[in-house]
Amino acid sequence: MSDRVAVTNAGTIVQIGTPVDLYNRPADRFVADFIGESNFLSGTVQATDATSFCRLVTDGGSVLQGVLGHPAQPGDAVVAAIRPEKIRLQPAGGPPAEENTSPGSIVEVIYLGDWVKYRIELTSGETIVVKVPDRSGDEVHRVGSRALLAIASRDVMVYRE
Repeated sequence: MSDRVAVTNAGTIVQIGTPVDLYNRPADRFVADFIGESNFLSGTVQATDATSFCRLVTDGGSVLQGVLGHPAQPGDAVVAAIRPEKIRLQPAGGPPAEENTSPGSIVEVIYLGDWVKYRIELTSGETIVVKVPDRSGDEVHRVGSRALLAIASRDVMVYRE
C-alpha cells in the first residue's frame, strides 16, 4: 500500500490519508465499511461536549460514548462504528475497565489461528463481533458463556446517518 491513499465513493473523493489514518479515523461510515471490518450500531445523540466526544443511545438501548466524526446535536440520528479488535472481553461480573461496557452472551466462536473471532449478543439484543489475538495458553471463551465487553471512547467513531 502507498504512503497516502484516496478513497472515493461514486466518483467523489471522501478521504485522503495514510493507511493508518484511514483505518483508525475513517471520515464516514462508507470509509469505515470499505477499509476493514466494523460493527455498526445506529442510534441517537444524547449529549455532546466542548471537545469532539458525544454520548449516544443505540436503537437497542445501549449507551455509548464516542468521538464525533462530524458535528452533531442532541437528537441527531447517528451510527457508531467500532472495530472488532478494539473491543476487549472481560469475564462477566468483573469490574468495568473502560467508559463503555456492556454484558453479553457469546453466540459464536471462530478460531482463525492468530485471532479468535466472537459473535456476542448484548443484553440489548444487538450483536457485536469481537476479535482477540490468540495467545497460547489463554482460555478461549465458549458459546453460551457470559462476558463483559469493554470499549474505550476513543475507539467508538460516531457519524451522522
